Amino acid sequence: RDGKVWLIEFYAPWCGHCTRFATTYESVATHFHSKQLDRTISRRVNVAKIDGASERALASRFGVTGFPTFFLVDGWTVREYDGVRSFD
Repeated sequence: RDGKVWLIEFYAPWCGHCTRFATTYESVATHFHSKQLDRTISRRVNVAKIDGASERALASRFGVTGFPTFFLVDGWTVREYDGVRSFD
């Protein structure tokens, strides 16, 4: 509701797919966070990681059934991402 857009990854430390994707997700976070100070961009994207194995209540609230799971949250709109996992 604050007008911010969030890209959220639910991961588990023991998940092989999560650990292999961690470096790419860090690159995505660095890219978006570097845009935070750019005043020409009207919509900024914040990036977060949540340990879904530890934060089970939150993962359940989002309907997470496997790891990694990605969501794009824009105000009250929540979309699960199910496309290709890459920087692009």
